[in-house]
Amino acid sequence: MCSGGNDRRREAKRDAERRQQEANEQAARRQRELDEQAAARQAELDALAAQRADTARQQQDRRNQLEVQAQRQIAAQTARGVELSRQQDLKIQGMRQASEARNAAVRAEGERKSRVIKTVGGAVSSSLRAMAVKQPMAPSAGQTSQKDRKKGAANKQAELRRGSTVTRGPNLSI
Repeated sequence: MCSGGNDRRREAKRDAERRQQEANEQAARRQRELDEQAAARQAELDALAAQRADTARQQQDRRNQLEVQAQRQIAAQTARGVELSRQQDLKIQGMRQASEARNAAVRAEGERKSRVIKTVGGAVSSSLRAMAVKQPMAPSAGQTSQKDRKKGAANKQAELRRGSTVTRGPNLSI
């Protein structure tokens, strides 16, 4: 019996070794599958990383282009602002010169009118002064009213008064 027990043990040992070998082979197959899956996954990740890097590079290039474009626009607008400022300064200077010329013309016209007004005012003042001096009056003629109504011809007498003297009669010379 002893020999039968050894055979069984040997066989059990072989079965165990076979099972172990099959398990090892199965584990190796499984490891190869996992390695292949990992390699495929790593290839996908590498492709995604390359794609991201390409996208990042494109975005950086676009950003650089936009920055250059913005700098050009800023420079152009600055130059335009400087030009507009220069034009405005020239326009203001022209307006000031025109204003000064108009002011000088208005001052000259005002001075001319002032001289005319002073001249005319002087003449008017002189004539008013002359008119203010009491001039001797020329004698004036008058007619006396009828005091008593007498029958017969009308009694109207012409009379000329000069100072305190009275001249009577129909013949007057003025």
